[in-house]
Amino acid sequence: MAVIGSGYGGAVAADRLTRRGIPVDLIEMGVDWDSFPKDGGRTFTSMTKPTSRSVWFETRTDMPFSTLGGFDLINRDVAAGAGVLGIERFEQMKVYVGRGVGGGSLVNGGMAVTPDRAFFEQVLPQVDAAQMYSRYFPEANRALGVQAPATALVGTAAYYQFARVAASHAAKAGYRTVPVPTSTTGTTCAARATGAPSARPWPRK
Repeated sequence: MAVIGSGYGGAVAADRLTRRGIPVDLIEMGVDWDSFPKDGGRTFTSMTKPTSRSVWFETRTDMPFSTLGGFDLINRDVAAGAGVLGIERFEQMKVYVGRGVGGGSLVNGGMAVTPDRAFFEQVLPQVDAAQMYSRYFPEANRALGVQAPATALVGTAAYYQFARVAASHAAKAGYRTVPVPTSTTGTTCAARATGAPSARPWPRK
């Protein structure tokens, strides 16, 4: 059986099928970053010094907030390559997706938020919400090891200064901030400053 994509859905589907003895070909268009040669000791680039590893066959980065005062001062020219971040462009919006073994887990910062039930029921009325919230969401959280973020690390590490600045400005603007549950460990959070993947690799057997 072929499973297209190795992100959250594809990886779990492939895992469940193989546990039942069904052979699976897991097809992924991106790089296996765990086995890909490092560049200067890093798996990925920094946000301020992008390379061909940064975006999927683009010659220039395309950040969500790409202008400052109306000028494009943030994006950078890069060599086209099989980078980790893909961009799907639509008329009204852009969707950023992970390219590589692990799919979206490579680029979503390990965020693991259980959706508000009322919102879930509104968007997916055809799905049994009671079953999702009593069984499947808890099961997914356990499997991923979801936990509160490493607050002390995020609150002090130089790498997370951007998060602290953003939270400070949000508070000044009258917005409330909340910690986001994560599937990463404190060790993984610390590793991000060295260019490590943003989420734990899927266990391999």
